[in-house]
Amino acid sequence: MPRATWPIAVALTALAFCVLHWVGLLGWLPLPQLLGILAASVLLNQLVIWRFGGIASLYWMVVALQVVCVTVVMYATGWGPALAIGYLFPLGELLRTRGSRGWPVAFVASLVGIAGGEGAITLGWVHSYVPEPYVHGLAALAGLGLGFVMHLLASAAAARASAMRSRYPSSPA
Repeated sequence: MPRATWPIAVALTALAFCVLHWVGLLGWLPLPQLLGILAASVLLNQLVIWRFGGIASLYWMVVALQVVCVTVVMYATGWGPALAIGYLFPLGELLRTRGSRGWPVAFVASLVGIAGGEGAITLGWVHSYVPEPYVHGLAALAGLGLGFVMHLLASAAAARASAMRSRYPSSPA
């Protein structure tokens, strides 16, 4: 996500958390704890990008830690796989900084995140508004849809990069 827009996304998410918690539709945790999880995830995400984002050989670690942050927030709300769209944030950062070839890393990491969240539901570690076993079916469909959307976005990014290369070829050395 572009640096200028992430604070807006976080503020809108925090506002949505407040409203949804007020009407009883946001997990079992107290609102301050949910907002703390959101804030800690955002801070950890920004710290990881700042510290390791420029190291090409560690991009997989950056994506993995971003996915952990997204997963914790998703499943803490009680909505789990219904919020799988959140995994597009790590993908967006990856496409912005590394290009389209790394999208499978984001996809596999997201599937691992979903599997971990579903395991936490099965073990009773987190609450789910969607009862078992239906939540696991939702998770499977969310993972499938996520793969389609991630591939589509990566393909669009690759096409855009190719068009830019053909429009503005590098000058000969």
